[in-house]
Amino acid sequence: MNNIAIIGGSGFLGINLALELANKKKKITLFDIKKPNKIINKFKNIEFQNLNIQTEKAIKKRLKKYKIIYYFASIADLETANENPRNTININLICFLNFLEQIKDLKLKRILFASSMYVFNDMAGFYSTTKLACELFLESYSKNFKIPFTIIRYG
Repeated sequence: MNNIAIIGGSGFLGINLALELANKKKKITLFDIKKPNKIINKFKNIEFQNLNIQTEKAIKKRLKKYKIIYYFASIADLETANENPRNTININLICFLNFLEQIKDLKLKRILFASSMYVFNDMAGFYSTTKLACELFLESYSKNFKIPFTIIRYG
């Protein structure tokens, strides 16, 4: 079985991805600050671990056994993102940069970053700005530290 980590795995995208991968016999660990709904209890190959990306100091240590990491953690609600830009920048951008800094030396097959079609929409404000910045930083980290990545722009 492949070990796959999903950061921000308790949200809609993370849960649905985990269920799809579990049906394909992959071993998945969901990392999030809240426990996901009970549907994952039906699968022995889905595990949950509490992880707060704002305060966690040992991300590298906790993720070293994974070869594929999906990164879904962010403030995704546009209204919430625009009402509190500082928090949006902290969670969507700064926490992602901290994550990249900690995992840059791991021997990963791939990081899959959940971005958004909103990166092309100037009406989405701070959300789109942080997602686009994350994409650019991920590209730079990839060039400098040979991190294989895929950016998924959900619509």
